[in-house]
Amino acid sequence: MMLTLRDICRRSVVNLEKGVIIGTVDDVLFDEKTSQIEALLIYGRTRLFGLLGRDSDVRIPWTEIVSFGRDVIMVSTPVTEDKPLARRRFLEL
Repeated sequence: MMLTLRDICRRSVVNLEKGVIIGTVDDVLFDEKTSQIEALLIYGRTRLFGLLGRDSDVRIPWTEIVSFGRDVIMVSTPVTEDKPLARRRFLEL
């Protein structure tokens, strides 16, 4: 399967351990010396339309990516209660 950067940036990121959606990839970080992808970046959720800033960004190292699906990217990044999710787009049951 061939992927472009645009394809990667439109996919949701799902934690494999807990099955929760972390967010949607907003940016990709490259190493300028080796030209390899280092990490995926998910921007933090804005507070009050951006007037109060935003939550911290989530950086997912390339080594923690398990697989690429048609619609999602599965990662093994640990999600803890003190590290909030970047975005919650679906209701949790």
